[in-house]
Amino acid sequence: MRTRLDFLALAICVAAPINAQEQLRFNVEDLNCVHENLEAYLKAAKSDPLTIVVAACPERDVRAALKKLQQNNMFRREPSVPDAAPTQIAALNAAEWRCLVRRAETATEPFVEVTRGAICE
Repeated sequence: MRTRLDFLALAICVAAPINAQEQLRFNVEDLNCVHENLEAYLKAAKSDPLTIVVAACPERDVRAALKKLQQNNMFRREPSVPDAAPTQIAALNAAEWRCLVRRAETATEPFVEVTRGAICE
Protein backbone atom coordinates (compact mmCIF):
# COMPACT_ATOMS: atom_id res chain seq x y z
CA MET A 1 0.00 0.00 0.00
CA ARG A 2 2.76 2.42 0.93
CA THR A 3 4.52 1.73 -2.36
CA ARG A 4 1.32 2.52 -4.29
CA LEU A 5 0.98 5.86 -2.50
CA ASP A 6 4.65 6.68 -3.10
CA PHE A 7 4.29 5.81 -6.77
CA LEU A 8 1.10 7.89 -7.07
CA ALA A 9 2.76 10.93 -5.49
CA LEU A 10 5.81 10.52 -7.71
CA ALA A 11 3.69 10.11 -10.84
CA ILE A 12 1.71 13.24 -10.05
CA CYS A 13 4.83 15.29 -9.34
CA VAL A 14 6.61 14.08 -12.48
CA ALA A 15 3.57 14.50 -14.72
CA ALA A 16 2.68 17.96 -13.44
CA PRO A 17 5.37 19.89 -15.38
CA ILE A 18 4.56 18.06 -18.64
CA ASN A 19 1.36 20.00 -19.29
CA ALA A 20 2.45 23.61 -18.82
CA GLN A 21 -0.94 25.04 -19.86
CA GLU A 22 -2.95 22.78 -17.58
CA GLN A 23 -6.03 24.34 -15.99
CA LEU A 24 -6.10 24.02 -12.21
CA ARG A 25 -9.34 24.41 -10.26
CA PHE A 26 -9.03 24.76 -6.49
CA ASN A 27 -11.72 24.77 -3.84
CA VAL A 28 -11.49 28.17 -2.05
CA GLU A 29 -12.03 26.49 1.33
CA ASP A 30 -9.00 24.23 0.69
CA LEU A 31 -6.90 27.23 -0.41
CA ASN A 32 -7.86 29.15 2.72
CA CYS A 33 -6.45 26.28 4.76
CA VAL A 34 -3.27 26.30 2.65
CA HIS A 35 -3.02 30.07 3.20
CA GLU A 36 -3.27 29.64 6.98
CA ASN A 37 -0.56 26.96 6.87
CA LEU A 38 1.62 28.13 3.98
CA GLU A 39 4.63 29.18 6.05
CA ALA A 40 4.62 25.78 7.82
CA TYR A 41 4.44 24.04 4.43
CA LEU A 42 7.36 26.12 3.15
CA LYS A 43 9.48 25.46 6.26
CA ALA A 44 8.82 21.72 5.96
CA ALA A 45 9.50 21.69 2.19
CA LYS A 46 12.25 19.39 1.03
CA SER A 47 12.01 20.36 -2.61
CA ASP A 48 10.99 23.03 -5.07
CA PRO A 49 8.38 22.83 -6.42
CA LEU A 50 6.45 22.24 -3.23
CA THR A 51 3.83 19.50 -3.46
CA ILE A 52 0.72 20.13 -1.36
CA VAL A 53 -2.29 17.86 -1.14
CA VAL A 54 -4.74 20.76 -0.79
CA ALA A 55 -7.71 18.51 -0.13
CA ALA A 56 -5.94 17.10 2.95
CA CYS A 57 -4.78 20.43 4.38
CA PRO A 58 -3.23 21.05 6.92
CA GLU A 59 -1.37 17.70 6.64
CA ARG A 60 2.17 18.53 5.44
CA ASP A 61 3.47 15.00 4.89
CA VAL A 62 2.51 13.99 1.33
CA ARG A 63 2.25 10.28 2.18
CA ALA A 64 -0.01 10.92 5.17
CA ALA A 65 -2.05 13.42 3.15
CA LEU A 66 -2.59 10.93 0.31
CA LYS A 67 -3.62 8.30 2.83
CA LYS A 68 -6.04 10.75 4.45
CA LEU A 69 -7.41 11.71 1.04
CA GLN A 70 -7.91 8.06 0.13
CA GLN A 71 -9.77 7.41 3.39
CA ASN A 72 -12.00 10.48 2.98
CA ASN A 73 -12.62 9.96 -0.73
CA MET A 74 -15.85 8.04 -0.22
CA PHE A 75 -17.38 10.97 1.69
CA ARG A 76 -16.32 13.89 -0.47
CA ARG A 77 -18.75 14.44 -3.32
CA GLU A 78 -17.23 15.83 -6.49
CA PRO A 79 -18.93 16.87 -9.74
CA SER A 80 -19.58 14.05 -12.18
CA VAL A 81 -17.82 16.01 -14.93
CA PRO A 82 -14.07 15.35 -14.49
CA ASP A 83 -13.05 18.83 -15.69
CA ALA A 84 -15.24 20.39 -13.00
CA ALA A 85 -13.61 18.47 -10.16
CA PRO A 86 -11.21 20.53 -8.05
CA THR A 87 -7.47 19.94 -8.12
CA GLN A 88 -6.59 17.98 -5.00
CA ILE A 89 -2.80 17.90 -5.28
CA ALA A 90 -0.41 20.30 -6.94
CA ALA A 91 3.31 20.92 -7.21
CA LEU A 92 4.02 24.65 -7.46
CA ASN A 93 6.92 26.87 -6.46
CA ALA A 94 6.66 29.08 -3.37
CA ALA A 95 5.83 32.23 -5.36
CA GLU A 96 3.01 30.44 -7.19
CA TRP A 97 1.54 29.15 -3.91
CA ARG A 98 1.61 32.70 -2.53
CA CYS A 99 -0.13 34.10 -5.62
CA LEU A 100 -2.70 31.32 -5.52
CA VAL A 101 -3.70 31.87 -1.90
CA ARG A 102 -3.97 35.63 -2.57
CA ARG A 103 -6.44 34.84 -5.35
CA ALA A 104 -8.50 32.80 -2.89
CA GLU A 105 -8.74 35.81 -0.56
CA THR A 106 -10.58 37.82 -3.22
CA ALA A 107 -12.56 34.98 -4.79
CA THR A 108 -16.28 35.51 -5.24
CA GLU A 109 -16.91 31.95 -6.42
CA PRO A 110 -16.37 28.70 -4.48
CA PHE A 111 -13.49 27.79 -6.83
CA VAL A 112 -10.33 29.52 -8.06
CA GLU A 113 -9.33 28.58 -11.59
CA VAL A 114 -5.83 29.27 -12.89
CA THR A 115 -3.57 28.15 -15.71
CA ARG A 116 -0.35 26.43 -14.69
CA GLY A 117 2.51 28.73 -15.60
CA ALA A 118 0.34 31.85 -15.39
CA ILE A 119 -0.74 31.75 -11.75
CA CYS A 120 0.93 35.05 -10.81
CA GLU A 121 -0.23 36.99 -13.88
